[in-house]
Amino acid sequence: MSSPATEVETSPEQEAEQPEVVTAKPITEGRMGLEVEKSNRWRVDLPMGVTPKDCMKETFWQHVATRLRPGDEIVCLPDNMAWKLVLHVVGAGRLYAHVVQEELYELAPLESTIKLPSIYEVKFAGTHHKWAVIRESKPLKDGFETEGLARRYAQNHEAAVQR
Repeated sequence: MSSPATEVETSPEQEAEQPEVVTAKPITEGRMGLEVEKSNRWRVDLPMGVTPKDCMKETFWQHVATRLRPGDEIVCLPDNMAWKLVLHVVGAGRLYAHVVQEELYELAPLESTIKLPSIYEVKFAGTHHKWAVIRESKPLKDGFETEGLARRYAQNHEAAVQR
């Protein structure tokens, strides 16, 4: 006859010392893929006056929420390029998107060395109009890619008017 099995008693301290062994199942093909196929990276040009806090609200994204999916990244830049906000979409529905902030950068404007005549002003008018030249409080021309080009145009315009 065989003898009955004896149980070895362990104290709670001994159980705590022994690490719990967890074995994860290997991932399957469906769980791996190129990032560009599994998520999107969006760029949003925001009108001036929108703050990073506004971008965190779920209803802020209601008009574009159907295009977003969990895992997407949204890069937000206001028209004046004062800051850059990177968001991660963790959930989206028909009229909302839940986002979390990944990064926020305050961007400093560049100072130009090209002098302007006193009646001219150069301003960034947003990503659509870009840099604009204003003469005596009235828009003269917009669409310049850089502030330097807009300032050079103002100088040339002043020289042409002086002739």
